[in-house]
This record gives sequence, structure tokens and C-alpha cells, in this order.
Amino acid sequence: MISEDELELISWRAGRGCHFQGGFLSESKTVQQVIEDDVPLLIAEIRRLVDFHPRAMKLMTKQKSFLVVANDEPYYWEVYNMIRDHEMEKGTWVGEDERAYRNAAQQSVNPTETSSREK
Repeated sequence: MISEDELELISWRAGRGCHFQGGFLSESKTVQQVIEDDVPLLIAEIRRLVDFHPRAMKLMTKQKSFLVVANDEPYYWEVYNMIRDHEMEKGTWVGEDERAYRNAAQQSVNPTETSSREK
């Protein structure tokens, strides 16, 4: 069921139009048309974003501030290794984290030296 807040947001989007990857909410649609046609597209877009970066979505859901370091920044690996080392020391670095780390390293064009703590 759609909450009043969600309906208000949908009404605003129906009146203004809203761009997002994979679609466009038309300015000419009624609220009912938006609910029937576009809400499933918006839900799919949200799921795609959650799948892309679940940790960022988790922090946003909790309304926590966080830093973003793009993988093309020169200090990306320094930051990633610092986080990895810290989480390993705390015991909160799990297999999923390590797989993501190693996947990022494989996809990196120019990875810097690896962390001092290899598993």
C-alpha cells in the first residue's frame, strides 16, 4: 500500500516529470497512471541501485552521513585499504567484503599496493 507521503511525492512527480535511468515520468500522466505505470519502474530502479551499492543504500536508509570516494580518485585505494584494515581489526570484515575488495582490485586499471593485511 502506498503511504500519503509516497502519494504526495508521486503526485509531485506526475505534475513535474521525473527523469531516471531507464525511463521518464511524463508530465501529462495522472496520479493513477503514475501509480499503475511508473511505480513499478521506480521500484525496479531502486532495486538496481541497492544491488549496485547496498552499503550506501543502507546508510541512506538510516539517514547516516557518509563519504564517497570514486574509484578513479588517486586516493581511492589508500582509503579502501584503510577501511579494510580497520574493519579486519574490529572483526567486521566478512567474506562478502573481501570478495568486493578483490573484485574492485581486479577491475582497477591501476591498483595501488595492496593492504598490509592480506587474508
